[in-house]
Amino acid sequence: MPVVYGHLHTSSVSYLEAVHYDRESLHHQHRTKRSTEELVHLQFEAFSRKWSVKLKRDASIFHNNIIIENSKGPVTYDFESAYTGKIEGEKSHVFGTVTTTGHFEGQIQLHKDSFVIEKASRHNIKDEDIHTVIYNIKDVNVPTESHFCGLNVKNKQLKPEVKDNINTHDSMDDFKLRYTSELTDKHRRYRRAVDPKKKICELYIQVDHTLFFRYNNVTDDVIANINNHVMAVNSIFNAVDFDSDTSPDSIGFSIKRIKIHDDPSASEYKYSGNHGVNSMLFLHSEENHDQFCLSYIFTHRDFDNGILGLAWTAEPGTSGGLCSRYTLYTDGRLSLNTGIVTDINYGNDVTTAVSYVTFAHEIGHNFGSLHDESSNPTCAPGGSGGNYIMFAQATAGTKSNNVLFSSCSISSMAPMVESRGRDPANGCFVEYASATCGNKVVESGEDCDCGWDDDCTDPCCYPTLSATGPDSAKACQYRPAATCSPSEGVCCNPALCSNYQSSDNKVCRTNSSCLDEAICNGGLTCPDSTESANGTVCDDEKVCYFGQCSGQVCQAHGYQSCQCEPTTAGNWKDELLCSLCCTDPADNTCKTADQLSNINVAFTKAVPGTPCNKFLGYCDVFHICREVDPSGPLSKLKNFFLNGEIIDKVKEFLTEYWYVAIAGGVGLIILLVMMIKCCSKSTKGKVQPAPRRVSVEPSRTRY
Repeated sequence: MPVVYGHLHTSSVSYLEAVHYDRESLHHQHRTKRSTEELVHLQFEAFSRKWSVKLKRDASIFHNNIIIENSKGPVTYDFESAYTGKIEGEKSHVFGTVTTTGHFEGQIQLHKDSFVIEKASRHNIKDEDIHTVIYNIKDVNVPTESHFCGLNVKNKQLKPEVKDNINTHDSMDDFKLRYTSELTDKHRRYRRAVDPKKKICELYIQVDHTLFFRYNNVTDDVIANINNHVMAVNSIFNAVDFDSDTSPDSIGFSIKRIKIHDDPSASEYKYSGNHGVNSMLFLHSEENHDQFCLSYIFTHRDFDNGILGLAWTAEPGTSGGLCSRYTLYTDGRLSLNTGIVTDINYGNDVTTAVSYVTFAHEIGHNFGSLHDESSNPTCAPGGSGGNYIMFAQATAGTKSNNVLFSSCSISSMAPMVESRGRDPANGCFVEYASATCGNKVVESGEDCDCGWDDDCTDPCCYPTLSATGPDSAKACQYRPAATCSPSEGVCCNPALCSNYQSSDNKVCRTNSSCLDEAICNGGLTCPDSTESANGTVCDDEKVCYFGQCSGQVCQAHGYQSCQCEPTTAGNWKDELLCSLCCTDPADNTCKTADQLSNINVAFTKAVPGTPCNKFLGYCDVFHICREVDPSGPLSKLKNFFLNGEIIDKVKEFLTEYWYVAIAGGVGLIILLVMMIKCCSKSTKGKVQPAPRRVSVEPSRTRY
C-alpha cells in the first residue's frame, strides 16, 4: 500500500504519496540502453492506480555544441539523462531526468491532471525506506504572499536611453499596430514573412552559488533541475499556435550554455553579495549575451514582496526581450534579453510545479506579453478553468488554463516571434538540430563521440574528420583494442581505454558536506556516494538529510518543528521567536532545542528565512522576527484615505465649516497664480530646438 504524507508545510504540498521502485534497476536501464530508440521502463503504484511509464532518451534540449562549466572550467555531464515518454495505454506526456542516484524526477501530464515525481528529500521526508514521492499539482498550496507581481515596472535607476543611431528590430508601423485594437483581434493579426525552419530559441542559463548550495553542491542535480525547467517550458510553448494556422508552431528552447557558479569567492564572480531582484537582473544584463536568444540566471534568494521572477519585456519599437543585442545605453552596455527566477519565497522552497510556471511566465514577458488584465473576461476568466499563465498572480498550474497562454498573450507575442525570432534575415531563432557524429554526445549507432579532429583529445575514439580521409567511416567508433571512451563516462581510463576498477582508486565524485567521495567500480559512470548519517551538522546551521544539506534539526532527531511564541504577546523582538524550537511529544508543547536533552548542536537559532510568530513573519539574518506586510505602504495610504469612517468625518466637517473649504480653495488658486508669475521666464527671439534624442525605456515585468 502506498504511504501517504499530508500537510507538509515545508513542501507546500497538502497531499503526496511515496513511490517505490528499484532505483538500481532504473539506473541500470539508463546505463545499458545506449540507443535513443531503446525504451526505459518505470513502473510503480500511487494514487490508487498502477503507472507504467515508457521513457525514451531526448537530447533535443541540448545544443549540439553545448558548453557546461563551473567556476573552474568545463564540466562533464551525461547528456542522455533527459527523457520524454508516455504512460502506456493513455494519452499523456512525460518528461524528466534520470539522476546519477537512480531517481526519476519530472512531470507526468495526463488529460485532466498533472503529477510531479521527485526525490523525497526535497520534501524533508525522513523515512529511509522512501526515496521518491509523487503529488498532483492540484494539491500544491501557493501562499498569498507570492501573488504580488509588478506590472510593467520601469525602475528609474534602470532607465537606459539609447543612442540616436540605435537600430531596432521593428518599424514604427509595428509600434503603432501594437497599440491598436488589432492587437487582440486574432483574425487581423499582424503577419510578416518567416523562416519556417527557425523554431528554436537558444538559452544561456547561469546558476548562482545560492542555488548550487541549495542542491547540496551536487552539479548533476543542478543540471537536472535546469533540464526539467527547459522541458517544462517546451511542453508549453510547443503547443502554441503563433501564426494562427490552427496547428502548433512547435516553438521551443535548447540549452546552449550552462554556467554553475559553485565558488562564490572566484575572482570574476559578481553575485556573492546580498542583492535584490533589481540588482541581480541589472548585474546579469551587464554581460554580453549576443550569442543567445535569451539568458537567465537561476537563484535561491528570497526577494522582497514575494517576487519569484523578473524579466525585460519585448515591445515593438524598443529594445528588450528575446534576441535583443548588447547595446550602449547612458549607464553603459546592457543585454536586455535576460531574466531571473528564484525558487524560494518568504523562507519556503517553491515547489517544482510553481517554478516551472514562473519560468514560462517570465519567458512570456521576454516574448512580448504583458499581464492578462483581470478586467478582461476572455483573457482572465477565472472560474473552474482558472486564469492563464500571464495572469499577474502566481499559480501552481492547478487548473487547465494555468499552463496555457491566453489569446491576449499570444497576440502580443506573435509579432515578436515573427519579427525577432523567425525573420529570414535577422531572426535569432535556429533550426532544430539533428543528431550527428561530432557533437560530443554518444548517440544511437555510435561507440563514442569525442568531437571533431581538431579538438578531440580522446585516444580511444575516432573523431569526425574535417576532410574526407581513410578514417572517415570510422568516426565515432572505438579505436583498436578500446572497450570504452571517456566520452561515454568519467570512469573510462583514457590511458588503457578500459573502465577503471575499484583497485585503481579513481575518485569520480569528491566529498561534500553530506556525501562521501565516490570511487569508480568497473562501470562507465560514477557509482552512488555514501550518504552522511541524518542529523550530521552541515553548513553551520543545517543538518544532513538523505545526502542533502537541507534537513531541519528537529526532524533529524525525530521531532516536529514548531514556532515558539513570545513571552509577552505582541513582542516582535523577543528572541524566542527566532529560536530553534521543536515539539516535545511528552507534553505536546513547543520548546527551544536546548531544552530537549537529545539535541546537541552548537547553534540554537532558526535559519534566516524561517517563518515565525504563527507564520506572520520571518526570521532575518540577525535572528529577529520581521513582520510580513504583503500589502505594503501604498495599501496603507489607500486604506487611510478611502476609509469610509474617515470620509464621513471629512464630509461632516465640510458641512459644518463650509466657509473654510471656500477660503482654502481661493487661497490655493492665488498661490498657484503667484508661483506661475514668479517662475515663468520671458524669452526673446526664436528658441532653437534641442537636438533630437531617441529615448527607449525597456519595460521589465516581475512575477
